[in-house]
Amino acid sequence: MSETLQTYLNTKDNASFKQLITLLHNAPQSELDTLVQQAEKGLEDWPDELRELSFRQLSDAEEAPAHFQAELRLLRELSCLAMKSEEMPRLFDAIKQSTNMTHLDISGKLGRGGFKTLMELPELASLRSLVVKGQSNTSIKAVFSATHLDQLRTLRLENGKINSKIIALFRKATHLHQLEELSLDYNKECGDDGAMALATDTPLHQLKVLGLRATLFTDEGMQVIFAQEAFGGVEHLEMTFNEEVGDASMRSFANAPHWNALRILELSETGVRDAGIEALAEAEHLTGLEALSIRGNQLTDVAAKAIAASPVFSELRYLDFNMNRLTTVGLASLLDSPHLQKLKWLGIGNHKDLYGFDSASCEHPLKTQLNERGILPQKGGRRPCSLGQG
Repeated sequence: MSETLQTYLNTKDNASFKQLITLLHNAPQSELDTLVQQAEKGLEDWPDELRELSFRQLSDAEEAPAHFQAELRLLRELSCLAMKSEEMPRLFDAIKQSTNMTHLDISGKLGRGGFKTLMELPELASLRSLVVKGQSNTSIKAVFSATHLDQLRTLRLENGKINSKIIALFRKATHLHQLEELSLDYNKECGDDGAMALATDTPLHQLKVLGLRATLFTDEGMQVIFAQEAFGGVEHLEMTFNEEVGDASMRSFANAPHWNALRILELSETGVRDAGIEALAEAEHLTGLEALSIRGNQLTDVAAKAIAASPVFSELRYLDFNMNRLTTVGLASLLDSPHLQKLKWLGIGNHKDLYGFDSASCEHPLKTQLNERGILPQKGGRRPCSLGQG
């Protein structure tokens, strides 16, 4: 068992961690302590996010208490999906006995009053990251009153009905003022009132990642966000699926020089058109941009030429131009650009004039140029936000 365990430790990914836990789950109790000590030593340099496990993958605390304790010693991240009321005591027991948990992911309901009770547990004080999906606004209020969560640096409140009243709670929740990542993705009741609540007198001066996907913000709301100098440290801004965020927002963005830390910008399936991209191309404060996602925006060669001609994009490594109206003319401008020499990932799928570029048999001269540059034409849904970390 020791050799198998070492194999998992050498692989260093979440799948191997789960296999490691399964191995411990099936280990004889006489060998358990030795194996756990070996695992603890081997996991010392693993990132916390790789030491993640679903709650239902844990051993039963009553049937196998020693194995349960061993797994908690190694665990750093716990995810819980749609818990039943009868499962809550076991979840609370797991959290109370875990001394090293840094991340908690709650998706779906936790039974009547379950989420509020969970947030009140003092054992959550070690959390650095909290993901909450699908909770009611009444439940979410518990996050803002849980003052012991002052170590949180990542807070993702997603797939709910968060509105301006909930967002306004950040002002008095001093334990959340050190957040570095905030996601309000897929809260379609936010709207511009939510944008204004987020930006007005915001205490969130440490943000590096701001997720606003499908919040139904419009140009009016985003202009307020862009005007807020407190967000000047944001490195990753996600605005995908906000159809009313368009060229007016980009013009405001281009005139907001305090956004000079931005590395990753996601504008896919918004109302941003060629004029908006032309505005970005003149924004000198965006010279640190490494990843740009503009898929599904009805963009033409005009946008491609604006990107190609601008020194603003000289650090760009990832460009998602999928699902637009690019032709070989626009593609040629991107490949010939003296400013895009660091580009290594280019999404050009779902363009009528570029059909077949992702085929190995394609012999178009531009395909040859792509290959010579080491830029293979990409299609599909890989996002710059994940690619940009590499």
